[in-house]
Amino acid sequence: MDFLSVLVYLPFIVFFALLVCFHSGVPYFGPDDYTFKTFLGQLMQLNWDNLMIYRYFHWSSRLLIDCLLPIFCNLPIQVWMFIDSCLICFMSALIPRLLVSDFKDFDLKNKTIFNCTSIFLVLIFYVCAYAYDINLAGYITTSLNYVWPFVFALLHFYLIKYYVINNNININSVISNSIINDSEGNLDSRVSFYGFWRKFALYFLIFFSLIFAISQEMVLCLILGAYLFIIPYYYYKKAKIPKIFFYSFILCVLMSVFVFLSPGNKERYFLTSIPNYLYTYQSSLLGKVYMGLAIFFNQLITKVDIVSYLFFAVFGIYIYSHVKSRFSVFSMVPFLVLNIVYFLGFIQFQPLVKVLNEVKTSTILTHSMIPVMIYLVLVVFVLFSLFLLFREGERFVSVSFLFSLVLVFLSQFLLGFFPVDFIHGSRWRIVYWGVLILLTAFMLYNLLEYSDEDSNSSTDF
Repeated sequence: MDFLSVLVYLPFIVFFALLVCFHSGVPYFGPDDYTFKTFLGQLMQLNWDNLMIYRYFHWSSRLLIDCLLPIFCNLPIQVWMFIDSCLICFMSALIPRLLVSDFKDFDLKNKTIFNCTSIFLVLIFYVCAYAYDINLAGYITTSLNYVWPFVFALLHFYLIKYYVINNNININSVISNSIINDSEGNLDSRVSFYGFWRKFALYFLIFFSLIFAISQEMVLCLILGAYLFIIPYYYYKKAKIPKIFFYSFILCVLMSVFVFLSPGNKERYFLTSIPNYLYTYQSSLLGKVYMGLAIFFNQLITKVDIVSYLFFAVFGIYIYSHVKSRFSVFSMVPFLVLNIVYFLGFIQFQPLVKVLNEVKTSTILTHSMIPVMIYLVLVVFVLFSLFLLFREGERFVSVSFLFSLVLVFLSQFLLGFFPVDFIHGSRWRIVYWGVLILLTAFMLYNLLEYSDEDSNSSTDF
């Protein structure tokens, strides 16, 4: 490495230092952290008091995460601080390499610009993720339950893209290619052994990152949805589908069955609903949908949602710059709506303040149609903008955006179906923010005049 190549990694070094400084000043332990701290001695007990057995039957299906939490809560706090900083920094490094098919061929200037863009977006994600009521449960518990699974999901898809789809290292022939002759003309088995373990390590990372990611129900839904899009797309393109896609998809299906059958999730759903007077609303299908809608608006319009605000701003600019139509200006409507809502809330415009207060304290939206109208405006103009993009010829990008937005907005819209109370619904938005950050990064990269020579490549966005 020369001096210029080191400059590519300098932004990550600075970002990592900022993350460490932030970690050194936060109140790490919350109620859930102290709870898991007392569970360490119960991990290996072979009785009904075992943490894993108790959590599975009474609270959660996240067995892998629940197993790691007591360990991290009892280790010196610097261990979690270091790993969490590494993973957040790693997330910023994965985004351009995941979204840009030929990133490794970029020159120093473009790599630095794209890396800095990614770091800026991840910094916004990090601030939002750790600022909106997250410390109520504890930083360690929340990071392992929401932030880490999302980062491991990115790692899973990056490894598949870089090593399987792009075939930068032909793992099927790595052993045979690595066998060489020694001085006497005999095959050197040490190199063959190294090739085997290299292949083993790659597949281990691919599946471990997947298992950790899908241990969280929200990330599980997103990854399962992603494979339901990717596999049919390969069929449509008449391309050979890597077997690892099917293995990963089957693993996601099995985990979905495991989550659905978990008695702890059902009991937690009931216990969470009754104390917060939600069971009346969640007892019917319409009530579940209505409550999910209320939780979504509680976060979107009663608080300044920086990630959503940035997404709609970049989305409007992206559509306007890519669509040669006088109607492309309508892509800015969602961004303008949020501006109006936030501005009227800031100046304490009483009619809107009254509505926002009702949204904050209610689990249904029967008091006013204003939140519903805001939601409809956002949905209609986003769909219209994607239709314009589709008609312009960018069909794959348009359909991919539509599928991603449907998944991520549906995940928030259906919060009424999950065992999560109304007050703490903000934690579930971490995954939602993460997906919006990915979409925003893709649009910014295109606005920075990135263009792929093969617009139909399976490794594009």
